[in-house]
Amino acid sequence: MVSGKVSASLELLKILKDEGIEFYASFPDRWLAPLLVELDGDPGIIHVPATIEREAMGIAVGAQLAGMRSALVMQNSGIGNLLNDWASLALNYRIPVPWIVSQRGSEGEHVETQKVWNGVLIDILSAAGIPSQVCSSPAELARVVPVIRRGYKTEQSVALLFPHSFWKEDLAKVSRRGIPLADSSSALGVHHRSGLLDPEERIPVDDWRRYEALELIMQRLTDQFTFVNIGDPCKEVFEIRDRPENFYMLGSLGMLTPLGVGFSLAYGARGGRRKTVVLDGDGSQLMNLGALGTFARERPNLTLIVLDNESHGSTGDQPSLTRGTVDLEAVATALGVEKVTTVGNRRDLERHLATVLGEPGPSLTVVKVRPGAPQTSAVSLTPLEIRDRFTATVGGASYPTTEVITGR
Repeated sequence: MVSGKVSASLELLKILKDEGIEFYASFPDRWLAPLLVELDGDPGIIHVPATIEREAMGIAVGAQLAGMRSALVMQNSGIGNLLNDWASLALNYRIPVPWIVSQRGSEGEHVETQKVWNGVLIDILSAAGIPSQVCSSPAELARVVPVIRRGYKTEQSVALLFPHSFWKEDLAKVSRRGIPLADSSSALGVHHRSGLLDPEERIPVDDWRRYEALELIMQRLTDQFTFVNIGDPCKEVFEIRDRPENFYMLGSLGMLTPLGVGFSLAYGARGGRRKTVVLDGDGSQLMNLGALGTFARERPNLTLIVLDNESHGSTGDQPSLTRGTVDLEAVATALGVEKVTTVGNRRDLERHLATVLGEPGPSLTVVKVRPGAPQTSAVSLTPLEIRDRFTATVGGASYPTTEVITGR
């Protein structure tokens, strides 16, 4: 992957393989992107990307039950997402699965939100009785070996924590644009596996990316309350058109649509009439598909826009399940959403926005775009600043409706 000396990711993978770990279940993170590329490129191992850390744990535990040593690859926020599942499954049944964890929030972190969880992580692991080991550089990799072996001997999960200092050389040599897309031949409208999505029914997709679609969407918004998905979508909307009505969700992937639904319902119950817009992404939706069923049942005055680049765009463009397997429009329809449309070009999106932004009630628009993103700066607002200026716009005003926009 990189020239010169062996990368930190390859050195780590060699250690894990030497310990007999042949199966990896993962959920992506930007710092982990070089390692995920190595996992995809190694024919001697099995790598299964999951839609959420809880799912990845179940996959890894299943592999372990089948007699294959497995590991769970995730960022440290994923530990918070799966502690209950770990206790009821891995701990309860004493099935050891090592956790390979990027320690987001460690020194070198640029996303302030990540630092909050990292500040309490070690104490939480200790309270849960989960052995942990921090490995700050490839030179310290020998430290993880006895911890892995202890986990197998005592039949418990162990957390191997790798801060920014471990990954920084890999990340410096390989920019996000330089990380190859896994299975790139199946990208957007080129190839679909096993007939799961009929090529004859594909939506034609322009040569455009999420940024261009967001530019068009933000130009068409007037007074709608707008919820924006974590990662690059937040940064892009902040650059394109920052406004007090924008709520930038800086963490909690998969929770944007529920956030918008709750807001829209409460705002409407108070007599508010402005539309809510949620700008979500395919990766976020796949983490919490049940939220679409709730959206269908509650029928908020909300325009849900899912920017589907068929990848986890903020973490290195690892492919999501919408690349050849899952049709979000069909899924939403099956879950009871009545107004669902998929568009793949500027003209159709502009025409469709004129309808969904002007009519009351719920709707879902899937906007197919191609992977990739420009370099953008972080949102220069604190969570409290985002909250306070947003709630100040809510007040007692009564306008058309609320709209939620998500993208990842």
